[in-house]
Amino acid sequence: MLPLILASIAALFLVAPILIVVPMSFSTAISFQFPPPAYWIGYYQKFFTSEEWLEPALNSVIIAGGAMAFTMLLVVPAAFGYVRYRFRGKALVNLLIMSPLIVPHVVSALAYYGFLGRAKLTGTYLGVIVAHGVLAAARYSRSCRRSTRRSWRSSSPAAERRRCRRRCTRASGSNPIR
Repeated sequence: MLPLILASIAALFLVAPILIVVPMSFSTAISFQFPPPAYWIGYYQKFFTSEEWLEPALNSVIIAGGAMAFTMLLVVPAAFGYVRYRFRGKALVNLLIMSPLIVPHVVSALAYYGFLGRAKLTGTYLGVIVAHGVLAAARYSRSCRRSTRRSWRSSSPAAERRRCRRRCTRASGSNPIR
């Protein structure tokens, strides 16, 4: 019962700001005022009809989608290789993948700028996508490797033999280990 109460309190803590901010976004007040004096959709009309807002929003969607695809194409095969195979320098590969989390972001930004400048990709969608994708790859690789490790253990030939032994043991009533 206690975990349910704690989870409910945490959910309320996370949702409470949304319950205040969303009604305020429909407010006629110029500054923050809660409760709103009146409601209108003027700010939303301005957003959806203004090039000043739509172009940056489209840039964000393009960069986010590209970075997601780049990250997936980079991390998923690396996770399968990292989990399924034993090779020399595995710890070094892990350090290389995790290095964007260790290195300060200012240093990473300067390194990306230097690298992308030589490749003539500064100021392009591809350059921003690569920089965001590399940063995201470090964060996503741990969870991807963890889930790959779980699925590989449950679908490996050794796991299949264990399941087969259990079924045979149950069917015959005997112990397979003698």
